[in-house]
Amino acid sequence: MNTPSNSVASIADQTHTANLASLLALAAGAVTLPQTGQADIIYTDLNSSPVVVGYGGAGSNEFLFDVPGTANIGFVRESRVTYTQPGSNTINYRSVKAGDLGGGALGGIRGNAPGFASPQLFGATWNQGAGSFGNVAVGTANDGGLQTPLNGYANRYLAWVFSDSTQGNALRYGWVEISLSMAGYNAGGPNVTILGYAYDNTGLKPTMGQSAVPEPSSAAFMVLGALMLGARGLRKWRQNHQPTGQS
Repeated sequence: MNTPSNSVASIADQTHTANLASLLALAAGAVTLPQTGQADIIYTDLNSSPVVVGYGGAGSNEFLFDVPGTANIGFVRESRVTYTQPGSNTINYRSVKAGDLGGGALGGIRGNAPGFASPQLFGATWNQGAGSFGNVAVGTANDGGLQTPLNGYANRYLAWVFSDSTQGNALRYGWVEISLSMAGYNAGGPNVTILGYAYDNTGLKPTMGQSAVPEPSSAAFMVLGALMLGARGLRKWRQNHQPTGQS
């Protein structure tokens, strides 16, 4: 039986080696290509150090979002006193409100018809929920035992909007993740815990909870394909070139 000459075997080996080198070079080079994603969403993560606005021991007076321009939008606590009749009994109220805190470009948070915040679940569309945007109450309680809402909630999202004065007052849309504690007036409530917020700086409306997590790009898929093909090629090349015993 005829056997391949040394020169033919050498050429075949060189071809396999060149193909393998090309695959590995493709994989190595592809990982340096830029990847695209949702980089237009500006996200501030507060989960490791949440901010509380309210009346508990850790509650602060207000919290403002960090946004470009002169908009002052965020959360603030507010106390007031009403009288049942002039000169008679008083009712003390405590509230945490959200929206445009004044002094700059316009902003607002979505509320329902009675003027309270409209919390949504993760993944809700920005337009979901009734009502308009402005200053809303997130939670209110009085010393007579009344409170709105009756119960608090955890990890809900409020839609908000502001005008960016650095871009000709273009509207920017965002979300804020909060938890609400309605412990009651005499127990130091209400309290709003702010876990994070985000806005899209292109004018698009993000879904609730959407942040700047990169999405797989064509470059990423090319890297994966090249690495898979390279590994398979390497195994095949090794299998076809295992040392054989001499007869």
